[in-house]
Amino acid sequence: MTKHRLHKINADNVFYGWWIVAAGFLMQTLLGGVIRHAFGAYFIYLETDFKVTKATLSFPFSVAQAEAGGLLGPVQGWLLLHVGPRRVMRTGIVIISIGLLLMSLAPNLTLLFAAVIIMGLGIGLAGYLTLNTVVAHWFDLKRTTAMGFVGAGMGVGGLLLPLVAFSLGQLGWRLTAGLSAALVLTLGLGIAQIIRGKPEDYGLIPDGGKSAELTSGLEVPKEAKNSALETAAPSLFTTREALQTSAFWLLALGHALGVMAASSLTLHMIPHLINRLQVSLEAAATLAAVIPVLTIFSQVAGGYLGDKMNKRLLAAFCMLGHAVALVILATGAALPMILLASVIHALAQGIRGPLMPSIRADYFGRRGFATVMGISLFIVMAGTLTGPVLVGYLADQFGDYRNAFFVIAAFSALGSMMFLLARRPTPPRHFVVVAPG
Repeated sequence: MTKHRLHKINADNVFYGWWIVAAGFLMQTLLGGVIRHAFGAYFIYLETDFKVTKATLSFPFSVAQAEAGGLLGPVQGWLLLHVGPRRVMRTGIVIISIGLLLMSLAPNLTLLFAAVIIMGLGIGLAGYLTLNTVVAHWFDLKRTTAMGFVGAGMGVGGLLLPLVAFSLGQLGWRLTAGLSAALVLTLGLGIAQIIRGKPEDYGLIPDGGKSAELTSGLEVPKEAKNSALETAAPSLFTTREALQTSAFWLLALGHALGVMAASSLTLHMIPHLINRLQVSLEAAATLAAVIPVLTIFSQVAGGYLGDKMNKRLLAAFCMLGHAVALVILATGAALPMILLASVIHALAQGIRGPLMPSIRADYFGRRGFATVMGISLFIVMAGTLTGPVLVGYLADQFGDYRNAFFVIAAFSALGSMMFLLARRPTPPRHFVVVAPG
């Protein structure tokens, strides 16, 4: 490592990890604004143009969200380790752009489904797992805070939802998708240039500072407390050891039930508002934007609280919040009740967001984070895949979303129990923490 390269990566005495956080924030804003939150707005037009049921149309979008959330988790974890996060992200951006372009040209339902699934593959490679893996390597003591700022970008992207709805109404969904393809390609590739793999590759250590030879593979700031030393460990568990703990499976199942609630509302909130309140798409999109806007602040709050409080208990409390919000949505027909449910759901989703990757890094270590998190997300995607389809099916059967939201609320309450039971596993015998001299 040359001095020039070290100086370049740590320019202006700002720890480079924060530049990576900024890049992750911008990437999440881009993906959230033109794709993830926009799914519900596209849904209305596609349902009409292709004359298809909610359950059928929900399927490709559920698969896309599952891909974005971790369908490729185990493979992607290997790619991040052996190919590097920047190349993985670039590949994802190109694939997203291709998916959006194909969507804009799709002449039939089959090709539309293929385009949406291609898009989801790209979002998975460019988004959540890649960004959180990088952040997990660059931060230890401030890991959850950093992940909270990155996750807040998805909420900021929600501010673009009324603009997307306007574009859909004025330009049509095909031209909007084509323009989005160009936007993602140009901005996304620029953002990816900022991404770097590990601080040790540049003579740095997590949370800032310059590194000498790492003692026994571990060096942390001297002011770190014993509890932080365990979090800062490069490798507490091998992947196989992590899979043998009950905590791994309880976290994965709880996380799956959390994203079941989140993905269901992401896709079906706008149709529910149109059906329940009898409002226009533009008005529904504006109301639905309350959730991503509030997650801007709750993601940051979740990051801060996660570094100060018990992440497991916070996650359990958030899952109860999802359940309460869904019950209110199922029973409330007035605007104040809808807004109350949106606020509760947004707070629960935002606070829970940065806790999910951070608690795994705390429990199992950061060196194998990409693989452990990747396998976890492969399990988590079951919630992403089944939630929106189940909600769409029940809405088709009963004529509204009432019963569907009750069912998802029950699953959210079950997720709370999963987190309560997911206690930190005892590190294997081969692991020894070596405090700095």
